[in-house]
This record gives sequence, C-alpha cells and structure tokens, in this order.
Amino acid sequence: MKYKGLLFDMDGTLMDSEHLHIKAWINILKKVGIHTTPDYFQKWIGVSDVELMPVILSEFGFGHNDSLDLVEQKRAFFRQYAREELHTIPGVKEGLEALKNWPMALVTMSSKKNALLSIELTKISHYFRTVITLNDVSIPKPDPECYLKASSLLGFHANECIAIEDSESGVKSAKSAGCFTIGVANTIEANRLGMADVVFEDSGAVMEYLKEMSNRLQPKHQS
Repeated sequence: MKYKGLLFDMDGTLMDSEHLHIKAWINILKKVGIHTTPDYFQKWIGVSDVELMPVILSEFGFGHNDSLDLVEQKRAFFRQYAREELHTIPGVKEGLEALKNWPMALVTMSSKKNALLSIELTKISHYFRTVITLNDVSIPKPDPECYLKASSLLGFHANECIAIEDSESGVKSAKSAGCFTIGVANTIEANRLGMADVVFEDSGAVMEYLKEMSNRLQPKHQS
C-alpha cells in the first residue's frame, strides 16, 4: 500500500493538553460537589466531553439535567488554561514541518471552538488541510465516522491513510475505518494501544518513524 495522507489526533498526540483537560474536569466537577483526582480520569482518556459528563454525574449520584451546560463550562476552563499553558509535545513541530508535503488532517473529539483555538495557540494550524471535530460527526470515537470523513475530505480512502492516536477509543476508531494506525503512549500505557499496527513511547519517536516512512512512501499530492 502506498499511503497518501496523515491523520493526526490532537490532545495527547500533538499537544501536551490532557493534564489541562483533567484540571478543567476537576474544577468544574468541584463546583457541583464532586471531588476527583487526576488518576480518576486516566480510564476516560479519549472519551468526548459530552459522553463523559453524564457518566460521571451518574457515577456520583447526580442527575443529567445540567450536563450540557457543565460541559460548556468545562470547555471554558480548558480554554483559559490553554491560553496560559498549552504547548506541543517535543518533536511535534519539527516533525510536522518535515512532513509538510503530505496532505494532513486533524481528527479530534474536542469541540470545534477548542480545537481551532488549540492549533492557533500552538501555531500548527497551517499544516492541516482539514480539521474534523466533535461538531462534525454524528457519532464520536470509537466509531470510525471521523476518520472516514477526514480521509474523504483529503480525497483518499481511509486505507490509504496513516492515523496517529494516543487513546484506546481513538485507535479503535482509526482501525475500524481501515487506516494504518500508529499508537503513541504519551498518556496511557502502551499495552492499552494493542490494536494499533505499531506503538511508540512518545510523539517524537512517531515523527521519526513517519519521516523514515516518508523517504520510502512519497505522498501522491504535494503542496
């Protein structure tokens, strides 16, 4: 297979942002009397806000009436923290620059507002021809819709694309779509990414791997 496009997850894959999401979760839940710790959220990495909020509320015996409002407040907390602390993971910017001739898409289950702010703050928006967010799909990861849509918008079939993911739900989504899938263990243990075709310990190693692949598998379209 001659791969033609690269599909990147965002949080925890390109950006050191999972801890900011967790801080936002802890603070918004504290407002309604739910006290959690960062460790509590490790099992939920990769699950969208709108799916996770009602699950947490139920687990702690709360109703769901204000779930969507709490999600928006959590996202606002994240944007506040992102403006102060958000940055890319080491090796990401250098990797994206080396791979810039490849058609690339961002595939994230963050809201469109948060995703667009994140890539602007980190100055990587110009690398992506399209951005797929939670707002652009009817079913979030682990459903394959987001990867099928992203590959289609790049002009390819999903099996002509390489996906890079840091979560179980993301890997399942990409694999179900038919992508060659790279797992990166930035935020969870490598053995939890076992469905991926290949797994690396950090994003810098992923970028080196992609650069090596790029020397052998040139993209069909170059910018």
